[in-house]
Amino acid sequence: MFGKYVPLENGKNSFDDQFRVIEQMSVLFGSQLVRIGELDPIKIFVGSVYEQYIPAKVLEHSIKKNTHNPVKFNFLFGEGVPNYDLPRDQKNKPRTPFSFQRFLIPSITSGKAFYLDSDMQVFSDMAPLLEEDFGEANVLSCSGMEEYDHWKGSEYAVLMLDCDRIDWDIHSIVKDLDAGKLTYEQLMFDFSVADVSPRFSPTWNSLDTYTDGETDLLHYTDMSTQPWRFGQHPHHSVWVDGLKGALEDGLLSDEEYRAHVREGCIRDVLWEYLTVPLP
Repeated sequence: MFGKYVPLENGKNSFDDQFRVIEQMSVLFGSQLVRIGELDPIKIFVGSVYEQYIPAKVLEHSIKKNTHNPVKFNFLFGEGVPNYDLPRDQKNKPRTPFSFQRFLIPSITSGKAFYLDSDMQVFSDMAPLLEEDFGEANVLSCSGMEEYDHWKGSEYAVLMLDCDRIDWDIHSIVKDLDAGKLTYEQLMFDFSVADVSPRFSPTWNSLDTYTDGETDLLHYTDMSTQPWRFGQHPHHSVWVDGLKGALEDGLLSDEEYRAHVREGCIRDVLWEYLTVPLP
């Protein structure tokens, strides 16, 4: 197919000659030259269920839009994710369908990995977080959450794990809950199964608060106003813009969106932005 073409017939000595020109243009226009192959991949594991697929895809788009590093985005449900039994006692059962999913991560990957909830949106490059020093800790979280009048445990919704230094086993955790060796409060509110160090700015877990140019991650925690379910969130338009971006860039298909609207997983968020509402 390519037999008629002569390699480097443009007179250049090497394919690498292009990089000198690209670097010159980078200096001229004040842009940043980034060689993707030299960057560390960012591994994201998202606590989610099928019903949260659309907000999770908006989250994925927001991460990929704002970072140069290759992003490996993983759902913690579905094919390839280990199954586990829930605790027998109601008081120890997870408060959401994905509360315990973060404890699966070290069993399915190695090295540094992030855990995020699906009801989030990112506005900054996550790569600099990889440079944080774990020290004696094996999990890093956000500090200063009192700024948002947070509930206990919300600081563990954004985590970076050193999976090589964590020995979590979800089956053992559930057994300890059943045996009374561990309480739900110790597990989810104190995060007693890890050595945690709060290193990240609270702007990386901004609870329902958004300031353009300052907020790194917006966490839509109020379930009565989440934009994909209701229209009253003060930053509803921020999420809708993210949804439209995911659709326009092809990360989310129209059919996927329509299917989740038809199934009642989300409301038809886009109807007010379209001449003809989606069926």
